[in-house]
Amino acid sequence: MNFQNIRQGIPSGGTTGLPKGIPRTHNDYICNVEYLHKAWEMNVRDVSLVVIPLGHNLAFLNVMGAVLMGYKLVLLDSAVSSSMGQ
Repeated sequence: MNFQNIRQGIPSGGTTGLPKGIPRTHNDYICNVEYLHKAWEMNVRDVSLVVIPLGHNLAFLNVMGAVLMGYKLVLLDSAVSSSMGQ
């Protein structure tokens, strides 16, 4: 695998102009996971609750962090309260 290959195009909000896809490489994700989780001091004793959709960039970083750093990952099945539908 070439880690400089594009893994995903992240849609931008277009705050600096027209919306666009931002190319992210495999290496981008590996570096983000490594540095973020070192800064957060996450390890096998930690638990991370993910309340955003798994397709979101931050959720993906947490999933990869759990795999690489060994901490427990808890996924919320819905961000909508059950009482909101009543």
